[in-house]
Amino acid sequence: MRLWTHLAIALGIALGTTSASAAVSQVTELWPSEFGSRPSALTILNNELYFMAAESLSSARLWKTDGMDVTAVGKVHRNIFLERLEVFRGELYYAGYEEATGIELWKTDGAQAVRLTDMNPGNGDFRITSSLTVSDDTLYFTANDGTSGWELWKYDGADTVQVADLYPGPDSSELYPLIPFRGELYFGADDGVTGRELWKTDGTSMVQVADLSPGEGSSSPEFFRVFNEELYFNATEGGENPRLWKTDGISTVPVADILVTGLDDSVVLDDELYFAADDNEANWELWKTDGTETVMVADINSGYGDSYPSAFTIFHDEVYFVAHGNDAGAELWKTDGTETVRVTDIYPGHQGAFSTPAEGDAFTIFHDELYFVAEDGVTGFELWKTDGTDVFRLTDINPDGHGVSFGAGLTVFNDAIYFTATDGTDGWELWKYTVPEPGTIFLLLAAMATSVVYGLVRRSRP
Repeated sequence: MRLWTHLAIALGIALGTTSASAAVSQVTELWPSEFGSRPSALTILNNELYFMAAESLSSARLWKTDGMDVTAVGKVHRNIFLERLEVFRGELYYAGYEEATGIELWKTDGAQAVRLTDMNPGNGDFRITSSLTVSDDTLYFTANDGTSGWELWKYDGADTVQVADLYPGPDSSELYPLIPFRGELYFGADDGVTGRELWKTDGTSMVQVADLSPGEGSSSPEFFRVFNEELYFNATEGGENPRLWKTDGISTVPVADILVTGLDDSVVLDDELYFAADDNEANWELWKTDGTETVMVADINSGYGDSYPSAFTIFHDEVYFVAHGNDAGAELWKTDGTETVRVTDIYPGHQGAFSTPAEGDAFTIFHDELYFVAEDGVTGFELWKTDGTDVFRLTDINPDGHGVSFGAGLTVFNDAIYFTATDGTDGWELWKYTVPEPGTIFLLLAAMATSVVYGLVRRSRP
């Protein structure tokens, strides 16, 4: 009995050692400081991983790595280094910076960075936002040239031009978000006359799709999602409560009298769209629609509470998400559309294992398991995984606090997961997790078990 106890201890130590230390490593330290470089906008291009990261309080760059070496590609403004990157025609586009021209549109093929514009001459910023979006082989974005306010621009691979000054003069049209749909680009915008309504463009002209709040009032369309060849969104009609709408580009009709949020974070399972919504009765809960019938899937935090479901992900033909349950904080849940259950209670009590609302990149699938960042109340935020039944903590990178950044942008690249983390000594830097080879676990188990048995045999000798 004593032998099996010692072997079990050896097994636990071996598995814990393999998972926590052998599989996790820091890729680089770009800014030696208590702050760290805080990598963001992880994007894959041509078998290399690109990201934005700071190198000081006043400077940031675009970087790339093959998993081993890290190289600086181009400079970006310190205040916008969190902006997104966009792949277009085999190259990476971003808002770059140099002192002489300010913030402008740049691109790189990985070998060199090239500035494409100086739309606000001198060191005046073109001030590109994080809206870089590809639609119908054209790169669109919103920018301010210093004259016409924030408006829609496009780049076709040769020229950069303003699509239209929708709100004439220095005022801005509040044009966002940019959603490709049926070969055109859709967005909410204000033309200064009809309020903020639903618009579209083919790259040449702009057309208002619907004026849901006639006059100067705004319907404020937001949370766009393409589903079943139609565009779904949240909007207000004539000052009434917001509701769920859909359009095919010609006809725009209401779907349900519910307020939706994070529709861009929704997922499709078995031809139904899953999302978070509030019907003013059950508060924020899990809903679904097939485009005709819209129903609440589950009242997870029943009564007057909100479950705030978020970070929807499809895994093993079920919808996984983060939600607050009755007498529990934000934990991992799943549903098949009929039965909704909590997968686990990682951090018991009202605190919960997740920060909410969780973002869409809170989960990633790797080696047929679901990976995420959570805390158990003991180790702080660390890397976890589940196969749908069992849940395991994989790391304790920072023994004295949070090790992995929540919203770390878990990104699978070259058979590893990359993310932002700190060990408590260095600041927030780029780390990676690789699955240990089966042979590594076996050899470690064998060695430790042999050591235990050898010690028992020695102790049993007269």
